[in-house]
Amino acid sequence: MTSSPRIGRISSILLWVAIGAAYLYPQFLFDIHNPNERVRIYMTAAMVEEGSFVIGTRTARDGGRGFTDKGVVYKRWGYVNDKALVCDDPELKPPHCAGPLYSAKAPGSSFLGYPFYAALYGIAKATTGEAPSMETIILILRLFTVIIPTLFMLVAFRRFATINGYDPVLSDLLTIAIALGSMVYTYSHMFAGHQISTYFLFFGFLCAWKIQRSEKLLWPALSGLCAGMAVFVEYPMALVSLVLFVYALRNRFTLRSFLAFCGGGALPAILLGWFHWSAFGGPHKTAYATLENTQFVKDIAPGFMGLRQPKLENLFGAFVSPFEGLFFFAPWMVLMVIVPLTYYIRHFRRDSSDFRASFATNLTAVGALVVFISCHSLWRGGWTLGPRYIVPIVPFAGLLVLHGMDRLATHGCRLTSRLIVTVLVVLSVTVTGACSLVSQGFHTAFFNPLVEAALPMLRRGFVTVNLGHLIGLHGLSSLIPLLILVVPGLAILFWQATAGIRARTALHTRVFLMTLMLLAVVGGFKGLTLPEKPMNLRKWKALTWAQDNFYPYESISNETLRTKAHLRFASRHFPGQSSIQALQMSALALEGSCAKSLTAAGRYVRASRGAPSVDAFSHALILAQPFPSGVPMPLLLRPDFDIPIHLWRKLTETDE
Repeated sequence: MTSSPRIGRISSILLWVAIGAAYLYPQFLFDIHNPNERVRIYMTAAMVEEGSFVIGTRTARDGGRGFTDKGVVYKRWGYVNDKALVCDDPELKPPHCAGPLYSAKAPGSSFLGYPFYAALYGIAKATTGEAPSMETIILILRLFTVIIPTLFMLVAFRRFATINGYDPVLSDLLTIAIALGSMVYTYSHMFAGHQISTYFLFFGFLCAWKIQRSEKLLWPALSGLCAGMAVFVEYPMALVSLVLFVYALRNRFTLRSFLAFCGGGALPAILLGWFHWSAFGGPHKTAYATLENTQFVKDIAPGFMGLRQPKLENLFGAFVSPFEGLFFFAPWMVLMVIVPLTYYIRHFRRDSSDFRASFATNLTAVGALVVFISCHSLWRGGWTLGPRYIVPIVPFAGLLVLHGMDRLATHGCRLTSRLIVTVLVVLSVTVTGACSLVSQGFHTAFFNPLVEAALPMLRRGFVTVNLGHLIGLHGLSSLIPLLILVVPGLAILFWQATAGIRARTALHTRVFLMTLMLLAVVGGFKGLTLPEKPMNLRKWKALTWAQDNFYPYESISNETLRTKAHLRFASRHFPGQSSIQALQMSALALEGSCAKSLTAAGRYVRASRGAPSVDAFSHALILAQPFPSGVPMPLLLRPDFDIPIHLWRKLTETDE
């Protein structure tokens, strides 16, 4: 049998191959204008191209009929949400006023993207004479400001585990859990503040931990810089930054360390004050007082900046619910609740004071984020995959779980701890990967996005654009190269987890344990698909909309086949809906099936008459222009049903 050290080296290599492939192979481009990314990009572009924080200007239309937004960035890319509007007339309030428009997000991400956008913009202008495309900008900014730093964060996590002597198999498992089985994976592929603040906070923790091992003032200064940058990127992360400040001072309580920490945090504080002063008139003023979207104003109205008394509803939704729960999309994180209890009861007093301080810091950071999400009036966060406002909870929870499970392993339960963590991690990677490959956020109509949206779309070949498309692969087949690179790493971790206490364990025993783990993973995955509510028209509309806005449209499948698949799905779930009959008529008429379209029209009339308070003929519109079939087309116009956009365009285009 191969020696354990050699297997360990192979396991480490396959681990990083799997993580690297999973982060670089898919491109996660969706044809949905995510304001979390777009408004930050608008600000970065305005800074580079115009030397200003202003992303546009709202001006009154001629004749006083409303307002219009103008500007170089606006002209190029169009409307974006999440803006702040500073009225020229201080007596007026947004959105009914003229004035400059700013990003309503914390400015740190836009500042980080500045050098990379400047280089990209310069190269594009020199080579093509035009500004780079939005897709290119998104990919470059994600790569250099989020993906690469996140990979360094994962390396640092694994290195920290090695230095502190944690079980190597558990260390690898928790590294995979953070990398591929948590929100970190999803939001590492988004130019937003969630994951950027996450790696800054984790680096800040590591630098604070290093203070007790080095006399250099560099470490408290770097810890302060990272803590300040986290707030510069996401305002609420001030809660965790304060925890890091206390931990740093605990490790070296001197005036020089205090000044070094504060000096490190001064740079992001100065930049933040500069932005606030330039945009909103004071270093302490933020965009929350000048939000352009009136609905957002209502959402954050309760309390201070949207924070009010804690609510159990927030905790249920953010941690347990199928539509957004942290424990649903990353089941391994359930251990962050269980492990600390066991750890405190059995082992806390046996550790050194440094270990206790590190553990308490991680626990306090997690607790601060739990309190924050429980008090947030906008905790749902719109379309999201997991509770995006508390992404930084993941690496700190990872350290808690690693520390607790390692202590459990050293007290005669090594095999048990490894098996438990392995099953939960593989289950998390499966769920997070399946959902992320379909979307970075799901419509609020879905109760269980995994079974109601992600799996149906994957079965129909809806996979985010990836490197497989470059070699002519489409649909699920485009994931074959990715699976070849990822699965061996997970498989060898499975094998390593069965080693138990002894370096060599009987082959049949390890095969038996692997079989049990696979059955547990399958059973757990099946259990996660059970909290499903009956399909309704709202869910079907959301699913259809997601498919019709998938990017790139041409690489998914033939348009006619997609439309037929929609019709089959809808007819199966809503056989009596007159709206479905109308869509069937549209498809049949476009195909030139005259007799079938007239038959469908009859079914539509009967279905509509069967609905309460519905007059079939009052909801039908006869389009005058001829169709390829030469038959006028009845088109249903009802407020509870939307014709897919690609079909609407075909129906309304002029027949030449």
